[in-house]
Amino acid sequence: MNKQVEKRWELDTLFPGGAASEAFAAFLQGLDADLARAWEAAQGMQAPQRGQDTNLFREGVLVLADLEARVTEAESFATSLVRQNTVDGAASRLQRRCVQLAHRLNSLYIETDRLLVATPEDVLHDVLADERIGAGAYTLWERRTIAEQRLAPEVEQLVTDLAGNGVKSWAHVRHRLAARLQVTLEMDGQERTIGGRQAFHLLFTSQADGMARRALPELVREAVAPDAELYALALGQILQLRVQTAKLRGVDDPLQERLVEHRLSERTLTAMEETLLANVGRMESTSARRRSWGWNGWRRRICWRR
Repeated sequence: MNKQVEKRWELDTLFPGGAASEAFAAFLQGLDADLARAWEAAQGMQAPQRGQDTNLFREGVLVLADLEARVTEAESFATSLVRQNTVDGAASRLQRRCVQLAHRLNSLYIETDRLLVATPEDVLHDVLADERIGAGAYTLWERRTIAEQRLAPEVEQLVTDLAGNGVKSWAHVRHRLAARLQVTLEMDGQERTIGGRQAFHLLFTSQADGMARRALPELVREAVAPDAELYALALGQILQLRVQTAKLRGVDDPLQERLVEHRLSERTLTAMEETLLANVGRMESTSARRRSWGWNGWRRRICWRR
């Protein structure tokens, strides 16, 4: 039997108090401290070799998985707070703090990549066979393969830090532009005014109200028009940073790294693009996205995403 699930979270059941939640503040403080300890431990760790004890490395992998789950939880909660109230400065500050935590987690992953590459395959097989790691073993093997094609860890860390800071800065500009937008439309027979972030979110989700779904792309375009050049500048800078990072890694096509991350081949991507364009007239939601992004925009969107 199908069960209709309400697409709404009661945020207070997670961390009471919203952006002022003491429980969430304590959660972030604990996460911050644990990331610092894990980073210190990873920097002082040597990759296990044949005949050596692997317990320290195995525990480090388990800690990494726990940290990723908690960072994801923190980001999801902070993002929900912002979408609940797009002009809440405290929620925006929490979201930026969570982004910083995610960046530190990425740095920890790069340090772990060093250990993965330096560990012999048979030893790594033994480490990742631990049932506590479970399906995460596949991801770590995949990271090892990608890391072998990248720069030395210390150089990769520098490139990631510099490019990451640039992308975050321009992304913040884009988010601030979106936050100040106001779009008024009729939904379910009532006139509603929604913020820019909520409007952009609705563009990429299904809407029960067909008239609102059809009207929204044009309303968003009109609202964005006064700041269109600033949007283009921010997105252009983000894309340029992605391209520059790929060049530093010796990758000619910046799209290639994104394809690997999304586990897609160029052939699959082309087939998806051709299918969408061939059927765009029959799919209203796809039509809205095509008009918003441009003919090749959805392909570029893969490059913009982390």
